[in-house]
Amino acid sequence: LKKKTVSKTFSESLNSLMEKLRATEHHYIRCLKPNQTLKPGDWDNEFMFKQLAYSGTLEVTQIRKAGLNVRRPLKHFYQYYKVCADDPAALRAGTVTKRAELLLKQLSVDESKYRVGKTLLFLQNYEIIDQLDKVRELRIMEYVINLQSFFRMLRDYRRYRIIYRAVLRMQGFCKSWEIRRAYNEVRGTAKLFQRYARTYLAHQKMLDWKDVDDPELTPAKKREILLKILHPKKHGAARIGLSGRRRPMRLQPARVMGDDADDVEYAEMPKFAVSHEGWLHTKIGKWNRSEKLYISLKQGTLTIFEDHESLTPVLSYNLAVCSLKSEDSKLVLTRTEKLYKHKVRSVREIGRRIKGPLWGTDCVVLEAEGAPDVLPKWAERLEESIAEAKLVDAYKMQVNLDGQDEDGPVNQKVAQVIKEGYMRKKKPGNSKIQDLKRTWERRYFVLYNDGKLKYYDSRAKRDEKGSLDLRFFSLQEIDEDVEVDEEEEGEEKQALKVQNQFFRIMKGKQFALNSGKHVFFLASPEREVCDEWIQTLQTTLAILYQKSPIFSQEFLRVCMMDGTFMTMPMTETTKCRDVIRHLCKKHALNNETEWGLLEIWDHPGLPGGLSERKLPNEELLLDQTTLAWEQAARKRYGLVSLVPMNAFKLVLRKVTSLLPQARTKKEQHLEFCQALADLREGRFTVPDKTEIYELAALAIFKDLHEGMSDEEQEEELLLEEGQLTAQLHHYLPNHWFKALEMKRGALQKQQLSDWDALIVHSFNELTRSELVESESMSQVRRIVQAFRMETELNSVAATRMFIERVRLAPLCFSAQFVAEMWSVDKILKVLLVINYGGLHIYRLGPNPLLLSTFDFNTLVSWQSMNDMLIINIIYTTKFEVTKRREKLRFLTRESIHMKTLLSKYAEAVLADLIKRMKQRELQNQQEEEED
Repeated sequence: LKKKTVSKTFSESLNSLMEKLRATEHHYIRCLKPNQTLKPGDWDNEFMFKQLAYSGTLEVTQIRKAGLNVRRPLKHFYQYYKVCADDPAALRAGTVTKRAELLLKQLSVDESKYRVGKTLLFLQNYEIIDQLDKVRELRIMEYVINLQSFFRMLRDYRRYRIIYRAVLRMQGFCKSWEIRRAYNEVRGTAKLFQRYARTYLAHQKMLDWKDVDDPELTPAKKREILLKILHPKKHGAARIGLSGRRRPMRLQPARVMGDDADDVEYAEMPKFAVSHEGWLHTKIGKWNRSEKLYISLKQGTLTIFEDHESLTPVLSYNLAVCSLKSEDSKLVLTRTEKLYKHKVRSVREIGRRIKGPLWGTDCVVLEAEGAPDVLPKWAERLEESIAEAKLVDAYKMQVNLDGQDEDGPVNQKVAQVIKEGYMRKKKPGNSKIQDLKRTWERRYFVLYNDGKLKYYDSRAKRDEKGSLDLRFFSLQEIDEDVEVDEEEEGEEKQALKVQNQFFRIMKGKQFALNSGKHVFFLASPEREVCDEWIQTLQTTLAILYQKSPIFSQEFLRVCMMDGTFMTMPMTETTKCRDVIRHLCKKHALNNETEWGLLEIWDHPGLPGGLSERKLPNEELLLDQTTLAWEQAARKRYGLVSLVPMNAFKLVLRKVTSLLPQARTKKEQHLEFCQALADLREGRFTVPDKTEIYELAALAIFKDLHEGMSDEEQEEELLLEEGQLTAQLHHYLPNHWFKALEMKRGALQKQQLSDWDALIVHSFNELTRSELVESESMSQVRRIVQAFRMETELNSVAATRMFIERVRLAPLCFSAQFVAEMWSVDKILKVLLVINYGGLHIYRLGPNPLLLSTFDFNTLVSWQSMNDMLIINIIYTTKFEVTKRREKLRFLTRESIHMKTLLSKYAEAVLADLIKRMKQRELQNQQEEEED
């Protein structure tokens, strides 16, 4: 064995010492001498400070004091001290770093005394740990006390549960007894109903036997069948086998006290019950060729459409003036009277009688090839509907012009006169040449309560010249612009001098009765007479529409922005506010006041040439909205059984953009659907098309991430050019594609490829790259940058960003009002739009034209006085530097509501402005600290 050298021994001892040090938590110790005399109790301060200074201990202490020398593992710190949080639910975050930061903010720890790293928490001193330990001890003590109280309460709680279960058993016994009693009552009533139903079925079976002559049905056989129907348990069940034929509708007459025996009156108005529809081979005129067309039978009206989707009417018949005849596997429906009956010369009448059934429109031949069971069913339905239509057409309505309701029955034997008097009439021709030939004719008009407007030569009513069935017409007043010569000096305007006598020229008035392509003009030189007729006819038409309404009078259909719809019952007292409240409750929408009902027409028929209108909250849906639809449908389509589904519809939209915080998932989904619809329908207007591509990219990001799992969402998603070409029409405005249809195929492909490339580029920039703030940034990029600083980019964040940008556009998420703007020169009807961006003024029309916009930096004050909204503004013109102050006056009945909206939006804008200022100040402070 070799002897250990000195170096080997030293090495082994050093290794042993290092192993012992590694196994312990060692500290640095510096030994200092209190004096140089080597005596106990002698402390020399100056000598001690010199040793600390020369050894560098003071500098190390200062450095450690200035730094964050206390370090703790981040995960262990959060798990150990999270019990100290006041609101544990607010600590939810994606990473431990963010959760630790939220915990320290809740504990009110000074931000300058700690820093949160990726894996460690750096603290300035141990005082913070001591404070957190005290708080943790108090919280744990609270939990211990709660546990102790629970165990103390457990014995009493068990006793309470025993008593509670005993009470429930007693209640269950009582409820069971009550339910059993109610069940026996319902069971007895059901047995009574069944007995009456079996009696009714037996009676119907006897009626069917009267129409059938079968020698096998002996009286004994009939008796056996009837006993089986009436008592199936005793005599055995039998197959009833009714024919199913509907009996013709009859009205039960009711006599009224004080009337003559011959004056028969009916208490109730008959209603249509027969409806049918389907495809048939149809010939309009016996000599014309056959075509396969869609036929609808409803409300006593037979309408032939080109197809069942567009519902474009070809021909319609009022079955009250039609006759049906079956001929060799076909049905011949002949019209005896037209919608507008006018007496003409005998020669022309003979020509019409010959032309109408053969190659005209007075006859329709229905055929069904390869389906023998179809025509008998149509024949049965048509016969029943003709009988119903004749009863309804002959029914006399109660018309009260003085506004007093009379509940008494109406004499159905003789039609009563509602109004009569002289008017001038004119029926336009089928061409301009015929219009020039036809002139105004003076006739004596008589309005009856059965809905007929007849006119005669004179007051004697001997020779009837024509008649109209008013329930298929709508009334429209005509505003005439009369050119009057300029006023000469010294003469009065609109004055006439005849034989040294002066007369004043008064303008008459005219109105029209419209039914599709049919128009009937009425006029009078006296405006008062014409106004009386208009008022009478409007009241009468509103009552006559109840005979054959086009729209349902009992149910209301409301469309949602996500493409679904909801049907709800409707009464005479149903208001718009009630429907909004019901829909918000049904779909769990928290912000009821921010939603509104919009009626949307497929043509600009609303006042001001608009196609959509927000319904006031107090509007009656049956007596106002539905009545306006009935009038507009008769004016546009005339005599029809159905109108297209999208011709008139109610849509639930968000009409304000205040965007409160408490929004449900369903509400946010509806807001996104509305924002996307506004983008596609062209309501979202922006001078830079880049924002449209960026919004389309956000919508695509949202749709792609909705069906992904959490792991798939964490992966980066990269799009390539050409992937979105087939889906572009879902995310870009529709009018872009309509304009693209006029171009060639190669140009269309190139344009679609360019749009796809721009959207893909925007998608990759917004979702992957870091956005650098600059003055030329678009509004979408600013919103995305602000959101990405606060939260991670996911489908929910993309939805919120999409809504946030679209709501700033003038016509999106906005409240719209029709008003009259008063100025010194004239009165102009305008469309006022109020949203987050301020007040926007549009000229009325099918495509509203923006006149001016005033944001909340320009609006100074606003107030409402009666029906007038007065707004003070400060503005500058384009070529002037000085500011001007003006007053805008708008006449509208919703001035109070508009004032409230302006105040709420102003508060929201001010709150956002203060929030941005605070964020900028905080950002500037952080930049100064970093510098």
